Amino acid sequence: MKRRWQERRKAEGKSIHEPGPNIVMGANAQVALEKFARYFDVECRLVPISVESKYRLDPKKAMEYIDENTIGVFVILGSTYTGHYEPVKEMSDLLDEYEKRTGINVPIHGEISSCSVLFMFTDSLFSRRSFGGLHRALCASKTDLGL
Repeated sequence: MKRRWQERRKAEGKSIHEPGPNIVMGANAQVALEKFARYFDVECRLVPISVESKYRLDPKKAMEYIDENTIGVFVILGSTYTGHYEPVKEMSDLLDEYEKRTGINVPIHGEISSCSVLFMFTDSLFSRRSFGGLHRALCASKTDLGL
């Protein structure tokens, strides 16, 4: 994601150093995702979570943290707080609208916790038909979804 952002910035004749890249995630994200940001020199933008957001990423609030330097949005499929999946489709739809307005494509990285292996068999969002309509790359860093 960072390399893709760097290539776009260079093609536009813009600096890849100032301002630097950022990544957006809910404050409930696993600490490993924050470590990624630190180790790869990416600003970590943590979206606050609350009772109203069911202790997970609120896609509308997340959009307030996204700009031309956002390399991606982490969504958690099986939050370590509650086990809930974050609303991937809603996030994707909002990012599609953002791309239509700005021309900037912001990808989604889906982080799957080990307790979520069964989601791919039970959640209709990930049927081949509905998954194809998401228009963004949903990657699993711990499990190959086989889609």
